[in-house]
Amino acid sequence: MQSQYWTTPVDVTLEGRNNRRTITATCFARECLLTLWPDRRGPAYFRALRTCSEAICGRQHQSDA
Repeated sequence: MQSQYWTTPVDVTLEGRNNRRTITATCFARECLLTLWPDRRGPAYFRALRTCSEAICGRQHQSDA
C-alpha cells in the first residue's frame, strides 16, 4: 500500500456543509469520498473511488487520484 503526500494539496468544499477540507494525499481523498461526500452514487463518484483505491494499491499513479 502506498501512502504518499501530494505535491499540491486540493481544497474541497462540501455542499450543504459549512465545511472545507484540504486533501493532502490519496488515502485522505478516498476517506473523504467514503465518509463525507454528499452524493455517493453515479459513475463519477465510483470512478473517483476506484481511482483512489487503485492508486493506494499501486496499480495507478498517485497523480491520477
